[in-house]
Amino acid sequence: MKRYFALIALVLAIGKLGIAQPNNEISLPHFDKLRVTNQIKVYLTKGDNEKASVVAKGIAIEDVITEVTGKTLEITLKRGVYKDISVEVYLTYNELRDIYVSGSGRVSFQGILVGDKVVMNASNGEIDAKVDLRTLDASASKGGSIRLDGKLGSYEAKISTGGVLSALDLQADSVFIKVNTKGIAKIIAKELLDADIKTGATLTLSGTPNKKNIKSGIGVTILEQ
Repeated sequence: MKRYFALIALVLAIGKLGIAQPNNEISLPHFDKLRVTNQIKVYLTKGDNEKASVVAKGIAIEDVITEVTGKTLEITLKRGVYKDISVEVYLTYNELRDIYVSGSGRVSFQGILVGDKVVMNASNGEIDAKVDLRTLDASASKGGSIRLDGKLGSYEAKISTGGVLSALDLQADSVFIKVNTKGIAKIIAKELLDADIKTGATLTLSGTPNKKNIKSGIGVTILEQ
């Protein structure tokens, strides 16, 4: 009998820690801001009913936090030490105006992000999106990366401390960008480019904007395609 119960306990432990657990769908209050941390991968799809479906491996679903405060949805983990885990969240949103990713988190849009103005901040995190916006504010730092394609009217970007902006497929009329401290930016501009490049940063520029103003400091690299 003891062996029987020990076997059941072993099977349950393996099921909890070694196999991806069934998804747990959660209905969410309205949100338009998103914060993602702690190595969580979030895949976003636009829809009418805001909800999250969690798939976890090596960690209990109860340790994954999906909480809305005000209009901000935070997706993170409860405090603790976690090893060899995988957490994926499939998120349905209605509108997004602000996205912040850190702690090796990742946000990936499965469709086109449509809207007026959006703010994106990747600090040791990743954002991957195709957009159709009027304007965008983007910031990448501490090794964070933002990959963008699509189209918009104009955007401002600040890339620093090893951050990366990959936007050669992002069609924009006007670009205002600052890159420093070993940051890397790859951009295209059609009408106006205003760039300030400092301290070992790298700028790759595609396109021939009608008006171009580039300020460069010591140890910078500027590549024009």
